[in-house]
Amino acid sequence: RLNDRYGPFNLDVAASSENAKCDLYYTKQANALEQNWYGDVWCNPPYHSIDAWVAKAIVECMENETTVTMLLPNRTDRPWFAKLWAYSSEMHFIQGRLNFSGPHEVKNSNSPQGSIVFHLDGSNLGYSKTHIGFMNKQGDVL
Repeated sequence: RLNDRYGPFNLDVAASSENAKCDLYYTKQANALEQNWYGDVWCNPPYHSIDAWVAKAIVECMENETTVTMLLPNRTDRPWFAKLWAYSSEMHFIQGRLNFSGPHEVKNSNSPQGSIVFHLDGSNLGYSKTHIGFMNKQGDVL
């Protein structure tokens, strides 16, 4: 449903062949932080390097008017959270804990923390928040 609200996404910038959300995607080997992003981008980056991914998303939005939707851990204490707060047009706290799939998947395991979705609109970067709220795990805005 995030694809319905913010997409359709045309590029997944942090994917593997097992978990890509788009036909076009960058793998770890392609190093999305070194590539150009374009269009409507989906980004669920590795959580050990979120700062670099947030910085790249903001630059791509500023320079190319790219639209980026990011799924991240809900970590309001991190500096990257404040940056995304300043630049995002929408943000949604996800109720409950998500299960992730892919090659790193742990069976029957929920995320150890809550999650949040940030939407950065390159044509309206940081000017106004159109929505701050909650969504369920299926992507329905509550």
